[in-house]
Amino acid sequence: MIREWAERWTAALRSECGARDAALLRRRTSELGLVYGDRPVCQVLRPLFVPRSTYEDLIRRGELLVSAIHGAMEAALRDDTLMAALGFDRVETEIISADRGFGAADLVGRLDALPAPEGAPVFIEYNGESPGGLGFGDMLGLVFEEMEAWENLDGSSRFHRVAVVPSVIDAFLDGYRLWCRRLHKEPVERPKVAIVDLADVPTRTEFEIFRNAFELRGATTRIVSEDQVAIVDDRVLCGDFEPDIIYRRLVTMDILSRTGGRHALIEAARRQLAFVGCGFEGYGLCAKGHFAVLSDPELRPTGLSDEVLDMLDTSIPWTRLVRDVFTSGPGGGLQEPLEHLVQREKNRLVLKASRGYGGRDVILGWRTSKKDWQAAWETALEGSWIVQERVHLPEARFPVWTSDGIEEVTLHYDLAPYMIAGQCRGLGVRLSGSEILNVAAGRGSAVPALLVAD
Repeated sequence: MIREWAERWTAALRSECGARDAALLRRRTSELGLVYGDRPVCQVLRPLFVPRSTYEDLIRRGELLVSAIHGAMEAALRDDTLMAALGFDRVETEIISADRGFGAADLVGRLDALPAPEGAPVFIEYNGESPGGLGFGDMLGLVFEEMEAWENLDGSSRFHRVAVVPSVIDAFLDGYRLWCRRLHKEPVERPKVAIVDLADVPTRTEFEIFRNAFELRGATTRIVSEDQVAIVDDRVLCGDFEPDIIYRRLVTMDILSRTGGRHALIEAARRQLAFVGCGFEGYGLCAKGHFAVLSDPELRPTGLSDEVLDMLDTSIPWTRLVRDVFTSGPGGGLQEPLEHLVQREKNRLVLKASRGYGGRDVILGWRTSKKDWQAAWETALEGSWIVQERVHLPEARFPVWTSDGIEEVTLHYDLAPYMIAGQCRGLGVRLSGSEILNVAAGRGSAVPALLVAD
């Protein structure tokens, strides 16, 4: 049925409305600021159709996985050796602990998942530190609902889109009120919100989507450069603006690279001077090493439920911390030196920096020479890396508008369920002609996901 809907949408574009829908997408993308830097976030003319049962399974498994990652983080914070193995030094550990206990650190998070033609989906990463793209996805969904192809297929009665921006706004406002109760403070009826990041980030137009959404709920909102944030007389100030809520989009890696880990946002979170949504523990939750902890029988926490264990065994790939150890390979078997296994099986393995983001520091064994793979292994041994079993990316044909009319291109895609205040909700979709699916990596695009009955 999914293939049939995709074919019918493309047929509608070919038969009558392709040029008009392509012009609509270009115009609305420009009007709504749906760009990454100066690049449109979407250049294809069809959404991704997803069976409702697939979505519901992703949601169920995703919530179990994130709960297990939280458990792994708790265990690591009690074990200095494990924290070091995950790559966190003393300064980073202090940052991660800055605001623990005041609500969900991953108030907004995103799982990266690959659906399988048969069997369970596979999750390969978790970004628990204020990921981007949610606002773009919602707005793209509205644009696609304006297309003639949508009308021709009677989309309003056949397809369902899960909007996530309203849920994000609810999460911040509810989280703020809960934070006030825990501190025995009276919440402000119309709180002020600061959306904080670097001044020149390419996702800045997405902040405007959230600013508008907050203001529709009565919250005065400003987009603030991180260097405008200061602590003055126990108050958080952004120039002449004193926020009650901070939507932190500034990632911890940028704080570390620019200041070595000192920032007014960290102080504000530690001293509870404002509600810092997307708290700093989210940085710890992002570590890809958690997948190794949950995959490796030698490291996996005890006390996990049968349901969680089944999910881990079926929905995360074989993953190991890069160390000089003996271990078994994908599928089990006898233990052997990890280095021997990695060199022998390079065509089915990926090396990833445990704390890399934006598609950086990902080395695909099957795309790498033996010499370079060995060098990558030696580099990984000196840092904090994981080695993970390759998961094949699904592909689909998507229509694009060219000078010759509608043509179809084959693109890889993934599904990205969002975590919002501890619950999985909504679905991002990323497309790429390469094997690294990330808009920030310069090779990605996005489309809305539409749920259809099985």
